[in-house]
Amino acid sequence: MAWGSAAAVALFLALYAAMVREWVHRALAALAAATLAVAGGLITPREALAAVDWNTLVLLFGLMLLAGAVDEAGWFRRFGDWARRRAGASPRRLLVLFALVAAGASAVLPNLAVVLVLAPPLVSAVEALGADPVPPLVALTTAANFGGMATLVGDPPNVLIGSAAHLSFEAFLVALGPPAALAVAVALLWTTRALPARGAAAAVPPSPPARRPAVLLVLLLTVAGFLAAPRIGWPVGLVGLAGGVTAALLGGREAERVLAGVDWGTILFLGGLFVVVGALEHQGVIAALASRVGPYTRAAAFVPLVLAGSAVVSALLDNVPLVAAAIPVLGAAAGSGAAPWWALAAGAGIGGNATLVGSSANIVAASVAAERGFSLSFGTYWRHARGVSVAALGLAGLWLVVTQGG
Repeated sequence: MAWGSAAAVALFLALYAAMVREWVHRALAALAAATLAVAGGLITPREALAAVDWNTLVLLFGLMLLAGAVDEAGWFRRFGDWARRRAGASPRRLLVLFALVAAGASAVLPNLAVVLVLAPPLVSAVEALGADPVPPLVALTTAANFGGMATLVGDPPNVLIGSAAHLSFEAFLVALGPPAALAVAVALLWTTRALPARGAAAAVPPSPPARRPAVLLVLLLTVAGFLAAPRIGWPVGLVGLAGGVTAALLGGREAERVLAGVDWGTILFLGGLFVVVGALEHQGVIAALASRVGPYTRAAAFVPLVLAGSAVVSALLDNVPLVAAAIPVLGAAAGSGAAPWWALAAGAGIGGNATLVGSSANIVAASVAAERGFSLSFGTYWRHARGVSVAALGLAGLWLVVTQGG
């Protein structure tokens, strides 16, 4: 291996290690790695800018604005109060209502944002009923992860895959929507067994009415824009940006709070990661890997191997850098057909759900737990999520075999 190739691989592995060990914030780690790649001559400044997938970053920024505007208008709080009144003294019914909304919202908004706004009211409501908040919190995160797996815009790995493979919102929904829905159902059946049928009756204080119904209209129009984007020739990033900026502007003076709520760490992390992966590509590492993978792409077991392999690695490490590194390899090695891309998306989503470090939404859930005074450790999360994730992986594999001929 040439010096440049070895240095690019070492840089990528160092970035992974810094993330897993949490030595520094992952955004700073990615930006530092990107800077070293350029300074070390592994990639030129012009090539580094070209390696960044701006459509993905713009889309995530717009969707974070949209989620923040919906939250600032009070619609998530209004739902939380309605769910508490509807559930009465039943923790199981409360969880089902929250999880279904989390799955649906994560299909059109970033799942990490959905967990961030829905987890606190769910935990408060479950604690008021006298039940253990850990299983419902993990179930909410699982529903958000699987709901995000169903569409182009719900999960950062899907955004990366859709942009690279030119897959539409509608195509994602048709290919992965059914197994994602089944996975959510399995998660609810699995978790509700751990909750009591009835808890302590808790009064729900009246909440201020939600404002600006036009924000919800913007959300619906944005979803319609995602469906229409391939037909009108618009990139999904532009659609998401238009929806997010419009919703934020409707908030007037609250637009500053919406802008402050954007997860800049995730956006900067992805920007740096694109440059590091670009260095791997320019140093020939991606081509070498593709040449090794190429002979297996026509094998009958290739799609199941992609599904299982991406799930296992995503469970051990964050699924975003895995997908970012796998995309150019799969693009160079795979033949015709979208089945390998669906397998990569499903594997990353399901594997990322299995452990605390697999997905950004899981880290958000752990942060919410810490703020509420209880711990959601790696082991605790694994005990509650592993069975659901294994079942979901089996369902996704069966679905891909039946529908995609994998």
